[in-house]
Amino acid sequence: APVDRSAATRLKVLDSSDSQDLLGYNYDWFAEATEAHAENRAEQSIDFDFVDNHQWSEKDKAILQARKQSPLVHNLIANTVEWVTGTERRSRMGWKIAPEGQEDLKAAEAKAHVMKWVEETNKLSWQRSKAFNDAVVCGVGWLAHYLRTDSFEELIAIRHADWRSIWWDGYSRADDLSDCRSLHRLRF
Repeated sequence: APVDRSAATRLKVLDSSDSQDLLGYNYDWFAEATEAHAENRAEQSIDFDFVDNHQWSEKDKAILQARKQSPLVHNLIANTVEWVTGTERRSRMGWKIAPEGQEDLKAAEAKAHVMKWVEETNKLSWQRSKAFNDAVVCGVGWLAHYLRTDSFEELIAIRHADWRSIWWDGYSRADDLSDCRSLHRLRF
């Protein structure tokens, strides 16, 4: 029998008690994550301010200007970040899909072509560099991978996701976040 994918059916599924419970858990987990990350996110914003030449507080600027001094910045931090991110850009490598055996040679070649196409259509090197820059400055960088079924653009999309839009479980301890209860991305 064909599966009913109508809007009314989808709404009934979303209105079920299981869906409502899951939504409640997600609200709670998001609230926990925002509270757990609040202090760290404030420091990450300061890190970006330092890279962007905003190293003086308003109070310190006022004191200097009262003494007829300019609040100058000799930004060694930005130079270091540019050096590290430039090294990443210069050391990029291409895809290599290795077959497990001779019988997999054609499949591996086809996969390599698909990966190259996905990389080129998404300008993946550029997206990766933006995520790497975030990681260098504030400690985390994100790429969002998703399928696009709503447009005539590429089907597989990979985009840089700004670190400010991602919240993860504050109780997670695994470096790869494999023990997270939730991972939230805010989009507008």
